[in-house]
Amino acid sequence: MAGYYEGLPAYDVALQWPEASALYCLRGWEYCPLAVADVQIAEALGLPVLQLKR
Repeated sequence: MAGYYEGLPAYDVALQWPEASALYCLRGWEYCPLAVADVQIAEALGLPVLQLKR
């Protein structure tokens, strides 16, 4: 879905966590181990984790 929203998936090598302002999650993210890790990283960095409604 990152491509749909013109964003980068958090596992993309081009993503720079220090430049991120928030992490956006779609419904069901908690079932994906990569997404769970991304949320944990974002929370550790103090970034807001926002749920997209679709």
